[in-house]
Amino acid sequence: MIKLKTVVCGLLFPIILIKGQPVDLPSLVPEVGQPLPHFVLNRVDYFSKKQVTNDDFIGKWLFLDFWFPGCVSCIKAFPKVNQLQAAFNDEIQFVMVGLNSRPHRHVERVYQGLRKRMDLNLVVAYDSALADAWQIHSMPHIIVVDPQGIVRYITPGSDLTSAKLERLLKGEHVTLKPKDGAIVANPVGGNASHGAFDAASLYESSLKPWTGQDRYVASVDFQVQRGQSFRATKIPLVELYHLAYVGKAIWGIDDSLYARYYPKPVLNMSDSSFFQYDYKADTGLYNYYLKPLGKTSNVSEVMKALQQELHDIFGYDVELKDVSVPVWKLIVTSSAVPSKVRSDDGGYYYYESPTGFTVRNFPAEKLLRLVVRYISNKYTIFVDETGLAGNIDLEVDALMTDWDELRKGLRGKGFDLIRGTRTMKVLVISDRKISKGS
Repeated sequence: MIKLKTVVCGLLFPIILIKGQPVDLPSLVPEVGQPLPHFVLNRVDYFSKKQVTNDDFIGKWLFLDFWFPGCVSCIKAFPKVNQLQAAFNDEIQFVMVGLNSRPHRHVERVYQGLRKRMDLNLVVAYDSALADAWQIHSMPHIIVVDPQGIVRYITPGSDLTSAKLERLLKGEHVTLKPKDGAIVANPVGGNASHGAFDAASLYESSLKPWTGQDRYVASVDFQVQRGQSFRATKIPLVELYHLAYVGKAIWGIDDSLYARYYPKPVLNMSDSSFFQYDYKADTGLYNYYLKPLGKTSNVSEVMKALQQELHDIFGYDVELKDVSVPVWKLIVTSSAVPSKVRSDDGGYYYYESPTGFTVRNFPAEKLLRLVVRYISNKYTIFVDETGLAGNIDLEVDALMTDWDELRKGLRGKGFDLIRGTRTMKVLVISDRKISKGS
């Protein structure tokens, strides 16, 4: 007879021992290869029941797709998910789990608007508690469960295709991109280790192909403040060069570098294959580690060390040049009357969603961020050339992920997005020049 003994630790968590050995209890969070923990969703629309549990999906492949209104990638994936659901309706079930905590309290209104504009026919649930309980901190986040209730994948879904679903349903082996930790705050985190630096060494560095670590691309100044070693994992070479010469790998519209430094370098070289990368296929990605010199290391020293390392490895010449680059300009059209949209100073109100935004007494300088929230990407630069000052009142009704709809909505209010150019600092990376005396 097997004897069970319960030991209560300081956190009052029971540990079961069999003949003195611990027994694994069912996980409280989803784990690949393990049964999906029991769940209940109470606010469900467009399904035969208003409340669902695991048992309602036994016999089908279940895709629990967590999202929130501010997740641009989530919203942009809705049409693809809708197509997959329609194509494999008898064998799979997507459930779109939208967060409905206070920051996302308009999630139902947002989904209804998207459902109409995108012609969606998806089961949706509104629940933040499940994401909290399962420790889901970033999205897109899709939990794929087989017909027997076993978790088979936890993925952002970026490489989920009709062809892969067909193979999956046939019982064939399919690889889906695993969900990683995105930007990892803890420098020693990650799901794989590169090995520790030698504590006695004054200087060490390495550049190796990516081998499964979580992505980490913190700025040089942030890492210098936190310690005496530097790392960048799951990083394409172009971003590593930006770290070396600009101090950051990527930057967004709220960053001081935005519209001053262009995020796409000029590659003047006979073979640019080292700079080719694909996040969906996980190719062209690297890990870089550097232990700077002594305790006097500062941002400038680290950047110079990075620059020298890259030069020694690849031999490219690098310059930061002033170059005229393409941009999109937010302008006021001739039909607009700015005085009609201006308002008195004071407190302001705004509501934004993927289907439009409303602002009252809103700072004009912040308008551009609302306009491009769902269409911006790292290689498209937007600049504000409205000339508006003070605060404004404005309401735009449009599918914010769709260029044509967005511009139509803006034009109806006397604004537009037009192509233009602006001079910015651009990283120019070129094959090494050989002098005549060499």
